[in-house]
Amino acid sequence: LFSRLEKLEIFPQIYGIRWLRLLFGREFVFRDTLLLWDAIFADSCPPSLCDQLVVSLLMSIRDLLLSYEYQDAVQLLMKLPSNLSVTHCTQLALHLKDPIRFPKPTGSAFAQGAVGMGKEKKKVVKTKNKFRKISAPKIFYKNQANVLKAPFELVKPLLFLI
Repeated sequence: LFSRLEKLEIFPQIYGIRWLRLLFGREFVFRDTLLLWDAIFADSCPPSLCDQLVVSLLMSIRDLLLSYEYQDAVQLLMKLPSNLSVTHCTQLALHLKDPIRFPKPTGSAFAQGAVGMGKEKKKVVKTKNKFRKISAPKIFYKNQANVLKAPFELVKPLLFLI
């Protein structure tokens, strides 16, 4: 994997800085990021598990990286697959750090058709439209039957006689 990335001139500075600067915060959904941060800070202070996490992420997507050309490989490193299991990567990082205390995780690093882990699995849903229409909550309307026409009419000024 090292020689393949070196041949493609994809250096660790390209993807590693992005991963480490925000402690993998942009690589996973928020819930999975919190689980990852728990593992990082519970392991030691200052966090030393980060190096092993970088290696475990690379090991998890190794087969894909070996088959991709430059542009696809960089894109994969910049946006990891959404079904990549945080639990598997964390267990692999702990195993790399201390193989006697932590067994090597079994199974695939990718969850089949789900994002997340354990009992909290969510189905991956593809949406057609990224944006959804929203409206003001009903508490802003004058009354339920008579809906105001424009947002600036939500609060009408009071007229005072002098």
